[in-house]
Amino acid sequence: MTFTEHPRLLARVAGAFYLIITAFALFAYMHVRGQLIDTGDMARTANNIVANEQLFRIGFTAAVIVTICNLPLGFILYELFKVVNPRLALLALVFIIVSATLEAVNSYNYLAPLITFTLPEFSTPLTLSSSRRSRARRSGSGPMALVSA
Repeated sequence: MTFTEHPRLLARVAGAFYLIITAFALFAYMHVRGQLIDTGDMARTANNIVANEQLFRIGFTAAVIVTICNLPLGFILYELFKVVNPRLALLALVFIIVSATLEAVNSYNYLAPLITFTLPEFSTPLTLSSSRRSRARRSGSGPMALVSA
């Protein structure tokens, strides 16, 4: 028995994966980010992420589930469409695999703000004395003057 003997079952499983991907993606990318990220105020965004750490982590988990569900969906679609055009179905599968890989690698960027904002080194705001700031401006070497001062 091969998978292509039951294309209707495969189509239903693919539809279930699409529903899972859509629901979790809407939650992770629209609901969670919509509540926590303020595009005009970075400090408020940082405070929102730290204050709602559990919601942010649940959103990250939902984003990972979306990435994980993309791979089986790609293989199911390949099985369904290889009957129509095998080369095109294989090309679509390659694009889905590459997309899921890039999404998995990029998932660290979703979690990076939480890691950064909860580190002890970043719990107090960075303040520079006015004398160090004025020396950096006079030297003309930019941010490196702050390091050497």
